[in-house]
Amino acid sequence: MTTHSSTAQLSYFVLGGIVFVDLYMGYLMEWGDWYRVGPRQLVNRATADSIYQKNPDQRVVVPASVLMSNLTKGYGDFLHAPVKKFNGEEVNNLYHFVELWRNNTEEFVQIEFLDKRLMLLPYTEVNEKTPDIMKKYGVPAQGSPDVLELLEGPDAPDA
Repeated sequence: MTTHSSTAQLSYFVLGGIVFVDLYMGYLMEWGDWYRVGPRQLVNRATADSIYQKNPDQRVVVPASVLMSNLTKGYGDFLHAPVKKFNGEEVNNLYHFVELWRNNTEEFVQIEFLDKRLMLLPYTEVNEKTPDIMKKYGVPAQGSPDVLELLEGPDAPDA
């Protein structure tokens, strides 16, 4: 996936039809006059005097797209909602989110959003069905090359 306004590679990670990305200025610029017309919760997060200016490794993770599937029913309104926690652990950025997924040992994954809403995903079923969902929607890979390297890297648990 690339942004419409540039040819730079966008880091992304697909889980059962939900495409997660780090929030960054190029993502916001997809709305054109993003400050006026972008999703308000993202504009507020991007412009707040917060940890993002103090720690460059800290980024907001958001669902950038929700592809229709049995696994994503009811999650369409989570689009652009900032992720806060993964199974109770604060999420630092997309790479951290991927590591938490990769190292998960729970039957269900609970993703908590900044607005306190929860997304509950069955871990094994998501892993099994994600390739079919990606094929249906023409998504070439479960993640960008950098994310796949992390997902399949030497520290990845055996499948």
